[in-house]
Amino acid sequence: MGGRTVRRDDLVEPAAATFELAARVCQVMERLGLADWFNLPANGNWGLLPGGSPHLHVHIYARRRSGKTWAQPVELPKAPGTFGFEPLAETDRARLAAAISEAFSGESSGRVQPGPRPR
Repeated sequence: MGGRTVRRDDLVEPAAATFELAARVCQVMERLGLADWFNLPANGNWGLLPGGSPHLHVHIYARRRSGKTWAQPVELPKAPGTFGFEPLAETDRARLAAAISEAFSGESSGRVQPGPRPR
């Protein structure tokens, strides 16, 4: 695998900002009643598949008390598109998009600005 070698120290600030952003999105989802609990793993395995490339990203697994996997470990799908759960309804996606836009309005498009810490 080619490309630039990244030092671990170079990832600390971007990783912290990425997780802070994900936590803030979780706060919005919780406020809208879309989920009760969240798992925030940084899994990059699919970036290693043929044609993929590793990159920093965080998954937001929203959990509901009424869900079929509540209080069970998150089981990752074997490949993209094979998770087996229905996506959010279009109306919920629209509400979420509007709430996220509102929550982040006025922020620069560069570095994530610190916001309220998750509970």
